[in-house]
This record gives sequence, structure tokens and C-alpha cells, in this order.
Amino acid sequence: MHAVRKDLTLGLTLSFFFCLVYFVLIPMGIEVPHSHDPGQLSPAAYPSWIAMAGLCASLLLTANAAWKYLRLRRLAASATKKTAKPATATAAASGDRLHALCAYGLLFLFYFFIDEVGMVLGGFILYAAFALLCGERNWPRLLLVDCTLIAALYVFFVRIAAVPVPLGILQSLL
Repeated sequence: MHAVRKDLTLGLTLSFFFCLVYFVLIPMGIEVPHSHDPGQLSPAAYPSWIAMAGLCASLLLTANAAWKYLRLRRLAASATKKTAKPATATAAASGDRLHALCAYGLLFLFYFFIDEVGMVLGGFILYAAFALLCGERNWPRLLLVDCTLIAALYVFFVRIAAVPVPLGILQSLL
């Protein structure tokens, strides 16, 4: 039951933050030039699509968790035995909240410092921090996945989609 509540809380929290990104941060942070050709994609197209995909996934997680929660409540109501809530559940919930707050703090730092640090170096650091927050301790795997993911994102956005991304410190190298 605790895991279902945790999924429900996570889904609602992610839905809130993806709505914040889609409806507030993208319109505020991405300017569409006046000379923009309507036949081309807007500079906000890719971030909007990513935010919308994240919002859809978080709403699906919320709906799935709500369905499981209601089903478990009906089963618990029909059962005659009541069990006490384990003491470790509260500690685990507060640890999960701390991890979620750290993750959102990292995202906001990334948002505000992406011009100075750049997408490549910032994304590398952000992924490594998220992996460590999620409990990954296998450094070779973490670095391999991190390098592969950042290289794929760089190639897609800069070479294939021809979207200018901030390179920050690495401007002269890339």
C-alpha cells in the first residue's frame, strides 16, 4: 500500500512540474523570433514535445497508481485483519521526499545555469547526479551510459535537428 501511495504522490508531483515546464517555463524561456518562418518548427517545439510526453507519462503513472490504490483499499476494507503501519515506512517516505526535492533542485539549477555551463557538460553532471540519487554505484556503467546519452543528445539536437544549444564552457571545443 505504501508503494502505491508513493507512486501516486510521484505521479501527481511530476504532473505538476511538467505542467509548470510546459505552461510557464517554456513560454518564458524560449523566444520565438519575429522573423520566424511559419513553415519551420518553432524553437519551442522540441522542448514542448518532451514536456508533453513527460506530462502524459506522469498522468498515466498517476492513473495507474490511483486504480491500484482504490483496488487495495477495497480489498483492505473487506479483510477483517488490520495490520499496523511499519515504522520504517515513515522514514522511507521522508527519504523519498528528500530525494525528490534534491532532483527538482538540480533541475532548477540546470535551468538557470545552462547558458554558463552548457548543455553537454551540464547534462553530463545532471545525469550523474540523478543516477547517484537513484542509488547507482557502478561507476563504469554510470559513465558509459552518461557519455552515450549525452553524445546522442548532442548529435541529435546539433547535427540532425540543427537546433542551437548552449555549449557554455565547451564552446571552443565543440
